[in-house]
Amino acid sequence: LILIFSSIFIVFVINSYFYSYIMFMLFMSGVVILLAYMCGVIVIEKIYSIYKVYMSFIWLGLITILLKEISGFTVSHFLIFVTIYKIDYYEFYFIFKFMSFSFSVFSFFLIFYLFFCLMIIYEIVKKCSGPLRMKI
Repeated sequence: LILIFSSIFIVFVINSYFYSYIMFMLFMSGVVILLAYMCGVIVIEKIYSIYKVYMSFIWLGLITILLKEISGFTVSHFLIFVTIYKIDYYEFYFIFKFMSFSFSVFSFFLIFYLFFCLMIIYEIVKKCSGPLRMKI
């Protein structure tokens, strides 16, 4: 439900249906891949300790704090850049939409989501020494 609302929000912010469609398809493909691997792994493995869960929440909190600090680029910084280099504001307005805070949060979330999926799939393949179908 959040994915649908964020895709619709992206359509209104960027005025591009293509990016919204790509984002929706990317998230859905990641969910399908994670679901397929987790269905195969959950039968074999159990959670060893609650420590891993606590550590993942701590890492998630640290990443959230870092994202707030990293995305300190504001509209005033962009306007100073435009006035110093005498650039037409309307020419770069579309590019500025990609640097705005709301879009950068989506970009960081998308990058973090893909990196997280990559780490999970790597760990699963490393433990199983290959695809899950060969083990079954």
